[in-house]
Amino acid sequence: MATTCYGLLLVFLSACSRQGPMGPEGPQGPDGEDAAGGAGGSNLISYNTPAGASFDWEGIDGWGGYDVYALRAQEGHIQLPEAAAAAADAGFSLLYCTSDEGLVYRLPTLVGLDRSEIYEYSMEGQELTIYAKVREGTSVNYIVQVRVVAAPASETHELSLTN
Repeated sequence: MATTCYGLLLVFLSACSRQGPMGPEGPQGPDGEDAAGGAGGSNLISYNTPAGASFDWEGIDGWGGYDVYALRAQEGHIQLPEAAAAAADAGFSLLYCTSDEGLVYRLPTLVGLDRSEIYEYSMEGQELTIYAKVREGTSVNYIVQVRVVAAPASETHELSLTN
């Protein structure tokens, strides 16, 4: 008897619909604030090297069992637009390189199972230099694109230093 009651209860519950008819549409909600809390937006800006740009590694030094290279565009040094350099100074920037195998690296990074390749960069004014430190006898990744993502600061405040 109890099994029959549970069976009937299960049939009734499975036949019920939880959703009734749609009600009238409610009033429009208030507009939200922008992501910067109303203090002006902070936009990410991406700077990419032109398609078909050609890069080569120029040997510049050796250091403790490593060969050190600097990435050079065929046209010379990689120059950042003034706005990108200013954003890097006051905001923050991220740098990405794409290899000929389609792998994207965010610099600085270590590459290889034995971490035999170290890629890093420096920005001095508008000049961007990418460095590769590889173990002697190791080949360097061929780079086909460089991307700088910059976020200008919408506000700058001083940090306090206390004991």
